[in-house]
Amino acid sequence: MRIVTNELHVKRGRQRGTVMFFVSLAILTGGLIFTNFIPATPAALLIVPCIVMPLGIVTTAFSVRLTNEYVRVPRPEESIRDALIGINRRSALYHYFTPKHVLITPDGVYSLTTRFQVTKVKVEGGVWQNARARGPLAPLMLYMKQEGLGNPFEDARKDAAALQTVVDAALPGSGIEVQPLVVFTNTKTIFELNEPDLPVVYASKDKKPSLRGALREDAKDKQKDQQGRLTDEQIQAIEEALQAQLSPAEFDSATEEELE
Repeated sequence: MRIVTNELHVKRGRQRGTVMFFVSLAILTGGLIFTNFIPATPAALLIVPCIVMPLGIVTTAFSVRLTNEYVRVPRPEESIRDALIGINRRSALYHYFTPKHVLITPDGVYSLTTRFQVTKVKVEGGVWQNARARGPLAPLMLYMKQEGLGNPFEDARKDAAALQTVVDAALPGSGIEVQPLVVFTNTKTIFELNEPDLPVVYASKDKKPSLRGALREDAKDKQKDQQGRLTDEQIQAIEEALQAQLSPAEFDSATEEELE
């Protein structure tokens, strides 16, 4: 399997997270110093906190979001990589393109929408219930830590649609349909599934349902329906279309890895 990672995208995300952290720290510290140590009019003492606190909260939230996405372990690309060691050597895995995680195999093309949250989740059809979202202050705490699940199925469909555009442009009329998957990268997450609208899996091959298991089942279903496999030329065409998304700087910094 070939793995291509847009390293410049990751580097920029980490840098932005660091910058936003210091910006939020400067805003909150500046507001504290102004209100406590600098003589000011009563109006200023009233107005400044009303400006500083929202700005501090927003910049802190952005910093935490970027940290969760580009720094927090387990890293999504590492979890997916480890889970797919040993799959068909003709496969290709792309990280931080559009969408962020793409898997191309002879049996199909997949968009992988990741979640890192450690929680207990119940999925009924298309409805998600997050155990950590219960309680009057839970939504605020989840927002501050940027650990809300959002709507994984909606995000997965958007990722699949973005990738479908790439596939259709590269291979017009091929009939190749992108399959969306929601992938949890932390094995401590617990979920209860009741006929979910889309596959929800663990990245780890040691937890069920697993990413590899979902890929295996999809391949079996396609064999039953007598759907043809992707050729080397089709896989290459999709890869070239993904690589065309990169700027010259991103292309030069992208790393490639071959796994047996």
